[in-house]
Amino acid sequence: MNQRLCKNVAVLCLVALALQGCGWIREHQKTIIGTGLGAAAGAGMGYVVGGKRGAVGGALVGALAGGIIGNMMERKDREAAATNQAYSYAPTQGTRVEVAGALADPAATTPGGTVNLQVTYAVMAPNDQTAVPLVETRVVTFNGTKVAELTSNVSRTPGTYTTQVPIQLRADTPKGQYQLDVVVAGAGAQGQRSATFVVN
Repeated sequence: MNQRLCKNVAVLCLVALALQGCGWIREHQKTIIGTGLGAAAGAGMGYVVGGKRGAVGGALVGALAGGIIGNMMERKDREAAATNQAYSYAPTQGTRVEVAGALADPAATTPGGTVNLQVTYAVMAPNDQTAVPLVETRVVTFNGTKVAELTSNVSRTPGTYTTQVPIQLRADTPKGQYQLDVVVAGAGAQGQRSATFVVN
């Protein structure tokens, strides 16, 4: 009996370590596929993914048309108390949204590769149990032209979060530098950050 219990505990510990190493606590199980989208068709067509916590909609157009938008993943990095301390937040400030950073990972890839569009942001509110409705908007531009716009509708209790959406590029994706602009907005508050990645 004791040996069996020890084995079960060992297995649970291994699973916990694997999950901790991964870091991501939630993955939306569906995918969005944009196949053969032109600029006009992509702008008017919304692909939806997600569950109770949120949804992702959008399309890849122009230079990225026909690429694949993968599963949105998210994790909570800090609880409300640690977030409030980090940003010197006081309840009298009302609802605050601070975007700590945007990241395109990897910073350099090749046609046919995958780029993760990531954002880290903090949500603060007078009541740390309040669910704040937010919209995450990711816009990718190439040579000044919008080639992707993805929106995520989420509801967050105060804390610090990181979310990412991977996009798989087509094999004939044009080479050059792409810019990622991420805006997180809701409840009268907004934050924005930018990043770049290169297709070689």
